Order: sequence, then C-alpha cells, then structure tokens
Amino acid sequence: MWALSGVVGMDAVALCAVRFFGPLNLKSYGLYIYNRDTKSAVPRDATLPMDWIQRGYLAHLMSAADLNTFLQALFGEKLLSATQLNEMLRPVVKVEGAPGSMGYAMGVYVGTDPTGRRIVSQVDVAAGYGAYWAYYPDEKLTVIVLNNVTDWATQPYRARDVGLELARRIAEAK
Repeated sequence: MWALSGVVGMDAVALCAVRFFGPLNLKSYGLYIYNRDTKSAVPRDATLPMDWIQRGYLAHLMSAADLNTFLQALFGEKLLSATQLNEMLRPVVKVEGAPGSMGYAMGVYVGTDPTGRRIVSQVDVAAGYGAYWAYYPDEKLTVIVLNNVTDWATQPYRARDVGLELARRIAEAK
C-alpha cells in the first residue's frame, strides 16, 4: 500500500498526521473508526495498528473546506503519483443501479454521472446526516454536499442527488 512506504514503526494516527493533515495544513481534521455499523471518534493522541488502514477501519472527518483541499491535493498528484492514483481508481466492481455508469474502486465510485461526464465520488449516509463529494477530473471541479437528514428512511441519498444537480448546473453555466 502506497501510504505504508517509509513509515516503519509509525502507527495509523501518526501516519495520517504526517502524510496528510500537517503537509496540507488541514484545520478541522479528525479520524473515526468504522467497524461494521459502528462509528467512533479517535482521539488525536491515540495509537492504532497500521493494518487498520489496510482493512478500511479508519475514515477521515473534515470540514467541506478541508475536504476540498484534500481532494485537490489527491487528484492534483500531490499525495500520489499518477500511476498510484490510476491504480487506486481502477474499478473492480460494477455498481448496479448507481446514477450514470459507475464502478467501485478503493472506497470510491468511478465512472460517469447521469450527464455522461467523468466522475469520482463517494457518498456516506446514516441516521441524521448525509455526505457526498464528487470530483470531475476533466473540469478539475469538486462538489461537496453535507446535510442533516431528517427522514433518513426515505431520503438516504439526498446529499448525492443535490451534488449531482449542483454539478450539472455549474457545467451548464460555463
């Protein structure tokens, strides 16, 4: 895994601080453990095994501004080489019923949106909130939507729907 090179002896929390939060000057970062359906905040001074990153147990908490900074750095090849980014974004599972043509790759959806534009995106929903980000590589456009979901049972993907509509309108305005 790319993030593990040169970090022998470093724990997962320290790796994130050294590799992402410090160099990108992220102001609102945090980590949470996602294991099965349970999410728990991780104290900044915690020590967690490195294999938790490989297993996908750790996720980042960020403001919309910091998420934009992170995504621009990721897709702008400041965090990964082009080869590493392409490997990370290589779809391995087809997503049936997703808007547009999408595959699932390393925690993100990769494909086209309903208007046919190339997209990399991720949606996270739970009782009480929805979060969606999308990166349009051809336009170098990032769309981020965070919302409180009052009726989670009937509107679980509201943030995604708003994000797709927002991106469509931005593209039409250009």
